[in-house]
This record gives sequence, C-alpha cells and structure tokens, in this order.
Amino acid sequence: MNLSLPVIVVIAMAGVPFGYMLADRMPPYIRHSGEILPTDPAECNLPPGPDLGKITAGSCVVVKWNITVLRDCEIANSEHVGRQITDINGTHDLPKSRNVYGGDSGKKIENPLLRPFILPEWSVEGPAEYWSEARFNCNYLQKAFPSQAILINKPMIQYHVEASTAGR
Repeated sequence: MNLSLPVIVVIAMAGVPFGYMLADRMPPYIRHSGEILPTDPAECNLPPGPDLGKITAGSCVVVKWNITVLRDCEIANSEHVGRQITDINGTHDLPKSRNVYGGDSGKKIENPLLRPFILPEWSVEGPAEYWSEARFNCNYLQKAFPSQAILINKPMIQYHVEASTAGR
C-alpha cells in the first residue's frame, strides 16, 4: 500500500498540468466587430492618390478590430495570418500576412487592433467581405502540437468598394 501512494502522487502531479493544458482554449483576445476603413496611403508605403478617403481598388485601407484582450500568447506561426476577400466574383486568398503581435515582437495586442493593407487591384466595385485567421500558442502543449493552437477567425467584415476616380 505504501508503494501505491507515491505512484498516485506522481500520476496526479503529471496529469493535472497536462489536463489543464489540454482544456485550455481561452484565446488571447476576442474580436467583437470589425470594419474596413480608408487610411493614409503612407501606412501602406503608397503615395497620395486621387481617391484619398475612399475604399477603392489599390487603395490603402485599415482593418479595425474591436477586441477584448484576455491574455498574452505566443504567435503559433508568424507567417500564418490567412486572409480572404469575397466579392461578386468569388472568394480570393490574399497573401499571408505577418502577425506582428505577441511572442518576441515585444508588441502587445491592444484595442482597437489595427492592420493596414493594400486593397487588391482586382477588387471590383460593390459589396465585399473580409475574413482573416490567426493562430496562437498559449501553453506548452499547444506549442508542441500545432493542431492544438488557438484559432481566431471571426467575425467577417462587410464593406463596400467604391468606383475609382483615378484615370478620369
């Protein structure tokens, strides 16, 4: 009987942290809402153009996420912020974006979360939706098993692409 007590203690000491990490699914932040807004072309390393202040193909826009920060977590893959735009022509993958928050970047996630990007030249006038996903490791188990990373991918953002006045 004396031998079984140390075995139980060892199992409990290993099992409790493992169980906690397995059940740990709290994300680093929660996205409540978002919007696509025109922004200063300098944010995207673009010169000023005739469509300043408008959302047009090729213009600099910013994704503004309204979030609640819950905790600081490590980026699961710094090159893995998947992004898509859906318009009347279908769904289009955008180049993966670098995640600039958390980990060794030293940059903390704050509300609002702002991400500027150039709206693709192929964007067509009319309604569109923007979607992105980011993955985070918030404990050692998630880091050891990438499939366990915490995924943030909601909500989608609806916006409207205006006609460009460039070239008129």
